[in-house]
Amino acid sequence: MDGTSSEVLNDAQKTELEELKIQKKIENEKYLRDHPEVRLIISRFLKEVFQKEPSNIPQFAAELFGSETFKADIDKLLEEAQSSSL
Repeated sequence: MDGTSSEVLNDAQKTELEELKIQKKIENEKYLRDHPEVRLIISRFLKEVFQKEPSNIPQFAAELFGSETFKADIDKLLEEAQSSSL
């Protein structure tokens, strides 16, 4: 016995845990649908990382997210995405 949850939980607990996981996944998906800017922010970050290949990613992220133009850039992308979906 290595202490994994499947060896420690009884059948009812396993079922409840699976139901909680499913519910959380549904909540997360709803949140992402309600907040399309999250996907835009992640996409923008990854695009910048792959293009610039920074050696210090945490520092790069801090600078990117802290830049004065970041919010305006995301707002513009969000507006463009909403316009193209009409």
